[in-house]
Amino acid sequence: MVECLPSKQVVAGPSPVSRSMSLTGGLASPNRPGNIPLFLKQYQVAARAAGLSQSTVNHVTLCVTLFSRYLGEAADVGRVKAEDYRSFLVSLQERRAWEGTPFVKPRPLSPGSINTYARGIHSFWSWLKREGLIRNNPLATVPAPKLPKRLPRAFSEEEVKKILIAVKNRPRDRAMVQLVLDSGIRLSECLGLALKDVDFIQGRLRVYGKGSKERYAYFSRQTAE
Repeated sequence: MVECLPSKQVVAGPSPVSRSMSLTGGLASPNRPGNIPLFLKQYQVAARAAGLSQSTVNHVTLCVTLFSRYLGEAADVGRVKAEDYRSFLVSLQERRAWEGTPFVKPRPLSPGSINTYARGIHSFWSWLKREGLIRNNPLATVPAPKLPKRLPRAFSEEEVKKILIAVKNRPRDRAMVQLVLDSGIRLSECLGLALKDVDFIQGRLRVYGKGSKERYAYFSRQTAE
């Protein structure tokens, strides 16, 4: 989950691009300062035409917009260098979660949020290269920040009992809780289920996950009852 999109005032500062205007990419057109928003609009159309979900398009747009604000008004895809991108990632590590909003937190941005921003920006620059809008992708050699390796936390038996007790007198909520616990589907996938997606005879669900990917999940007879 992305924790914040700092305002323009928060990220404003000396632009790495304005300090060094040597051309590194080459083919961006129109080749003038401030062309990132223009290419971002082209990406949005291309991504939707390619069948990417609106949430994916929105995410990449958010990430690139943040990077563009960091670069400054003179941001040009043909002049962005690897060190600009690395400097941006370091700036994220120094920011607090939700900075620039009324919901600012005392803790720094999580590694997961920073990694998510990085992958969104990588996606956009990869698209620029595939479309022939830049000759070289300067971000291709910069790996996304590493994520800490953590085992997923499962509910304890006692926690599951407490949850079931809390929804005991709410049949709809209890059915949803039991289905999620039994089948392992995401809450968002459960909320998106329609009656036609549920096969009570075979104990099978047709769910649509991230990127509208369709798959089957299974539940027990006890949950069906």
